[in-house]
Amino acid sequence: MKKLIYLILFTSQISLAQNNTGVDFKKIEAQALKVAKTSKHTDLIKSFIADNKETEQITQSDLIKDYVGFGILINPKNNSAKLLPAKYTFDIKTRLSAVGVLGLDKPELSAEQLEYLSVYTKNPSALSKDKYFKTLKYETFASETKLGNGSDIILKDQNYITYFTVNNNLIYALGFSKTTDEFIFYKFDTKAIPSDDYLLIQMEKNRKVEWEQERKLRDVFPLYHDVRIDEIRTALYYLLREEPYKSDKKLMEYAKNMRQKLERTNIRAFITELNYFLDLKINEQYWKYRSEEVLNLKHTSAHSIADII
Repeated sequence: MKKLIYLILFTSQISLAQNNTGVDFKKIEAQALKVAKTSKHTDLIKSFIADNKETEQITQSDLIKDYVGFGILINPKNNSAKLLPAKYTFDIKTRLSAVGVLGLDKPELSAEQLEYLSVYTKNPSALSKDKYFKTLKYETFASETKLGNGSDIILKDQNYITYFTVNNNLIYALGFSKTTDEFIFYKFDTKAIPSDDYLLIQMEKNRKVEWEQERKLRDVFPLYHDVRIDEIRTALYYLLREEPYKSDKKLMEYAKNMRQKLERTNIRAFITELNYFLDLKINEQYWKYRSEEVLNLKHTSAHSIADII
């Protein structure tokens, strides 16, 4: 009975999408199964089609985090399928989203990307140790847009219209090209990225925005560190999440002193703290939370002391 309800719901979603967009989902399924006959990704394609029929209607609250997964790009014209790493991203500040595959513009995927796909499709629980996964979870896209909020959750970007559904901890999506017959099957595991990482991911997005703004300011301000002083606090945030730094009582005390944003106007009050940061021994080999801010901590502290002097 439960499966029957899901099937009815899925059928109603398809019907609505057909009415609104003219997409023929039965045709898409037939094309995918035809490609699957000669593709090395046969099992993934068939599994996606079968699993997607068991999905439920998704809500916007399911799409307010970043997810990693894979995408299968299907080209009916060439009768081909390509398996690629995929990312869904959501910016808390702007409320904008993006979804896409990576490596599509390259003739071949890197060894790290291929290893990631192998792990993801065979043993997702081992992702935390995968090298490419550690990079992919911070990936963003240049073009972001707002999720369509209607009976279906749809994301329309410059090239694709993507429909989302959900089944327990798995999010499925179908992306249809606006200009060709190509389409993408997406699958994302909502548990792949640890909950503790979401704050770090948003911080990284904020950092990229800030750095772009700073890039524009460099033409105006000859002293680049004028707009980098507050990165000291970001570096401390990362360091104090791991040993031996979180057990350093003096470092913890100095970090608590810096509750307000650091600027040229108030950095003078922290000369003792800055000198302490200059003497910190930072071993990159043991970092879990790597960041440019930590790499530049001594450099930024030195410049800040120069500003004071």
